[in-house]
Amino acid sequence: MLNCIRTKTIHYQQRSDFSHHSPDYSEKHKRFAYVSNESGYYELWSANTKGEARKQLTQLKKNISYPSWSHDGSHIAFLASGEDNKHDNIYIYSLQTQKVSIVQSPFQRHNRPTWSLDDKNIISAIYSDEFTDIFGISIEDGKTERLTFDSGRYGIMNSASTMLYTKPRRGLWQIDLSNKDTPPVKIIDGKQFTSLYAWDYHQGKVYFNKRHSDHHAVMLFDIDTNESKPMFKLPLTSFYRSNVINYIADQDSLIYTRSSYPQADIKVLENSPLLE
Repeated sequence: MLNCIRTKTIHYQQRSDFSHHSPDYSEKHKRFAYVSNESGYYELWSANTKGEARKQLTQLKKNISYPSWSHDGSHIAFLASGEDNKHDNIYIYSLQTQKVSIVQSPFQRHNRPTWSLDDKNIISAIYSDEFTDIFGISIEDGKTERLTFDSGRYGIMNSASTMLYTKPRRGLWQIDLSNKDTPPVKIIDGKQFTSLYAWDYHQGKVYFNKRHSDHHAVMLFDIDTNESKPMFKLPLTSFYRSNVINYIADQDSLIYTRSSYPQADIKVLENSPLLE
């Protein structure tokens, strides 16, 4: 049985002319980074969990997408177009200097960035004419390492040497990066886990969206016990394939992008407690 929930929307007015999406939460700062077109471009912003104390972080006048906090809370990685507007770059915003730098990647097309646990590498899928797979890219010198060889699309490190990731053939997989001879292991079956991006990991648990014929269910999967359970039931219009889910551990809540058209708002799923 699905839990009863409280839902609130984080946006600026009841009928906003702007879109706000792709939230990513920093436990250290108690704030989430997100993307908003309030300034006329999709720039990087941050706000507290009530959607207040908003601050515009970039003025690149580019369309930014998919911000991701480093684990230590000192940087935010995101995607944006390059100078030629034909390719994209991975950018990093420094909270200390309030400046933006470019990761010196040798590739021209990247997917949503995440971080290695030591915050020394960006984890991103790379698109090329020959393959699409997840790479680690060094922030210091741009050195790359191919991490998957089966069309990996989106990965989150769940330990210093293991990564959870998705691929188009569905399912959630785990790979041991310390042993290249060990094949990836399926963690959640593809019939249950159908989303490439609408999932998050925290302390042995995976939060993910599962689409049904008449609704969406937000699911909780415990890796240690191999058990899953539904937590929330939401309308079909609640999620789109490109949307994200982000878990707020210290508030036991989830944030996600409510819609993509005609405008997108950031919403919070609250339960007291979430995990009963």
